[in-house]
Amino acid sequence: MRRPEHLRIDGLFCHRNDDGDLALLRCRVDRKVASIPLAPASSQVHRLDPVLVLGYPRGLHLLETSRATSTPTVGRVRKTEATIFVTAPIVSGNSGGPLMDTDGRVIGIATRTFGSATLAACLRVEHAHALLARAPK
Repeated sequence: MRRPEHLRIDGLFCHRNDDGDLALLRCRVDRKVASIPLAPASSQVHRLDPVLVLGYPRGLHLLETSRATSTPTVGRVRKTEATIFVTAPIVSGNSGGPLMDTDGRVIGIATRTFGSATLAACLRVEHAHALLARAPK
């Protein structure tokens, strides 16, 4: 597939509807930052498991205060293959947010919906583990 002219920039890739849409960002912070633990890459995710998605539905442009607060949405796993499909509503602003299990571990990353916000696709945590393993220390 040839990229459109406006996307022909070194290091910029046109998004395809696949499970490769993940980036690792490194930043400096001046205070302690809490993190959500990743589930082991070998973790099993089963149909009908309860899940929670964190994110900023509709993005930061709808802020009513000067502070962004993550919004949780709950649902269940519908299907697991290379991608985890869930019923938790995922809308613009949730992309990139964690998909969490009942133990509070990240089992996936919210990426896209299909037709409506009630069937969403999430990358499996294995993609994050693979990316972290390749990252320079």
